[in-house]
Amino acid sequence: LSQPVSQMPQTSFSYRVDFSPNKHNLAYVTVDFGTQQPAECEVMMPAWTPGHYLMREYAKYLQDLRFTDDQPSGTDTSTETSTETNTVTKVAKNRWMTKRPPGTPLKLTYTIFAHQNSVTSSWIDSEYALIVGAAMFLTIDDQRQIPCVVKLELPESWKYACAAMPTAINTDNTNGSNVATFVAKDFTELVDSPILCGNPEISSFNVGGVEHHLINLDPGPFWDTQAAAKDVARLVQSQQEMWGIVPYHNYHFINIIKESGGGLEHDHSTVMCTSKWKYRDRSQYIGWLGLVSHEFFHTWNVRRLRPRGIAEYDYHSENYTKCLWIAEGLTSYYDDLHMIRSGVIDESEFFKQISKTVSAVQLTPGRHHQSLAESSLDTWIKYARPDENSVNSTISYYTKGATVGFLLDAKIRSATQGANSLDDVMRLLYQRHVGNGGYDLDDFYAAVKEFSNDDVVDWLITAVETTEELNFDQAMAYYGLERKPFDDSKKEDMLKAVWGLVLENKGDRVMVKTVLEDSPAYQAGVNTGDELLALGEHRLLAADATTKLSQHRSQESDTLLVSRSEKLVSLPITLGEHDDLSWDLVPIKKPSSEQTSAVKSWLSPEKQGG
Repeated sequence: LSQPVSQMPQTSFSYRVDFSPNKHNLAYVTVDFGTQQPAECEVMMPAWTPGHYLMREYAKYLQDLRFTDDQPSGTDTSTETSTETNTVTKVAKNRWMTKRPPGTPLKLTYTIFAHQNSVTSSWIDSEYALIVGAAMFLTIDDQRQIPCVVKLELPESWKYACAAMPTAINTDNTNGSNVATFVAKDFTELVDSPILCGNPEISSFNVGGVEHHLINLDPGPFWDTQAAAKDVARLVQSQQEMWGIVPYHNYHFINIIKESGGGLEHDHSTVMCTSKWKYRDRSQYIGWLGLVSHEFFHTWNVRRLRPRGIAEYDYHSENYTKCLWIAEGLTSYYDDLHMIRSGVIDESEFFKQISKTVSAVQLTPGRHHQSLAESSLDTWIKYARPDENSVNSTISYYTKGATVGFLLDAKIRSATQGANSLDDVMRLLYQRHVGNGGYDLDDFYAAVKEFSNDDVVDWLITAVETTEELNFDQAMAYYGLERKPFDDSKKEDMLKAVWGLVLENKGDRVMVKTVLEDSPAYQAGVNTGDELLALGEHRLLAADATTKLSQHRSQESDTLLVSRSEKLVSLPITLGEHDDLSWDLVPIKKPSSEQTSAVKSWLSPEKQGG
């Protein structure tokens, strides 16, 4: 699956990873930084990985860092501070100072504990390994531009080592061992190139003259890899046509079917985690296709077209930007749009996806307290680290960013009688700012103005930089949409929208996880952490609490009995009106010809310049 290199780089950092024995989720790593390093040299491990804006502190998984045993005789290989040569001393959470005789190799060995079933950390067991570069490899901070050679010692039963690095040497048998060797042009590319080792099922396809590979780990009898690859290919074609440029040499969709979730984008690949039970469930499969569409759209939007604050990575600390609503939120808008444009979902399924996104924003009280720009800037401590009150104090730059994208696209199309769209803005931004230090909010506003007018830009600034309520009237009138009446038969929606409660069960106990601001439960004095005991005279248990609570309708009153710090508290509660709580958007029954034309232009495949 990789492109073989004709020769190794003359100067490189060399890594060797041994997976055996792997009964305890350990990788044994040796790194050789060569002889040219100073006698005292600091090495480091990234504290986070690009695409996931949280300090992961990967050094916590590293142990037993020391010089290798094949150092010149008479040296001290202990990790304690010492006056002897060949010492390793930890100086910060993710940095170590090494000391050795001048002119001798800086060659270290260490062990990584890899037991995080996610897209942001490494995993190793007897069945497979996922190597996330930031969580596996040390480097020298000011020499990240040096090529990196990685050799993996694989168990003989593993057939594949898959990575989308531009240059790689395929798996071979060296001295009787199963060794895969990859070459990254620098450390950033190494971090950006996850490696899957094991026995996945692979389906390859060519779109736009480029090879793509759907790599399904453990699909079992429930996933049809070839059929799924056909849907992925349609998404790929739709996005290539919109952008009008294919900026990658090959692409890997690494799909780990191990009962987890999430996705993380890279320049030439993505890693996704999913469940074996999603493929045959239409709604859940649409969710997976949306994940594929989202991560692949990042190939352009954020991997190459980057906000200024993350144009160059600082692997030690937070990298701040107010533009994650563009990088992630607009990507979330387009992941749904390309599903309908590519034909993998139909119009009714598309409007369900849009409605879900809009509902997530409009039923989140935090939209009144945090702007999109603030949400982007604060992701490191808020979005990525939610607590029980987050729904009341924050808004997601994913969902509100996507919602603003939906409204902005409609405004541009309406202002220009359908001549321009958000697609044009994204292409212009790409042309101007890829490889040019990134963009900021003003750059985005300027691009929007070129394809619309001052009124649209003024609206956008308000939508992004304030907490003023969004207005959907223009977009709904332009496309011919209306809101369906609230469906009070949906129990979970009733709990959240009508009561203002998010519950969690602990055995038979019904616990309050979140209380939405200004909701009936909030006004009644229900607190996070309360245990719900009874509704009126009726006992509430985990098996029936949602059913009983959802029986109440607008303006009805009752009493909640809760246990709080081992005290019983009786709370009278009256439900409010909920006619305006539905954000299910559907086409009106008799749209005008102009509305029909607007929807067709919006949802049909849109190529560059078209």
